Amino acid sequence: DANVYRLLKHHRIPLRAIHEVGLVLRDAPSGFIVLTADIRSAILTYVLRPLHKRPYRVIMHGSEVAKLRSRNPLFALARRAYLGAEMLAANSKATLELFQRAVGVHPNAVVTLPGVAAGWFDGGDGPFEHPQLAALDAAAQLVCTVGRVEPRKGQLEAVVAIARASEIHGLKSVVYVIAGRPEGRE
Repeated sequence: DANVYRLLKHHRIPLRAIHEVGLVLRDAPSGFIVLTADIRSAILTYVLRPLHKRPYRVIMHGSEVAKLRSRNPLFALARRAYLGAEMLAANSKATLELFQRAVGVHPNAVVTLPGVAAGWFDGGDGPFEHPQLAALDAAAQLVCTVGRVEPRKGQLEAVVAIARASEIHGLKSVVYVIAGRPEGRE
């Protein structure tokens, strides 16, 4: 019976949310696990810690960890928030290595790879909703990656791997689809 509180807006911390987060943390029962999933929530939990006195855990994403190199005072506070966590969970080995280079080693850092359900690999019912995908030949073999389009996400490496797999296995009509925005666009 987990309670999940989603109090922050995307890329914003409304003033009302600061108060709400403080109340949730202060009034939560013992054994409550505080898990922050981005820089904003980690900073907020860290700053409010004198009021709630609870340990917290942080999930790290590569795009956020990359920001920790900045000399901006807010990112210095973020580094302290990450290092003050009882546990850090990186979404990839590369993200953890990026954190260690930028900030240092955390004694309780782990890699927790995002998972997928077996059903995600089942064929879809009906045509694609996206017009360009709907226009593809029905015999096309699709390879899809999900993530912002930027060098560290490995899309160029995926193209090389697909080309090599096509040569080795004689694949025909392979279409590579990237589900993600170009770097710098929200």
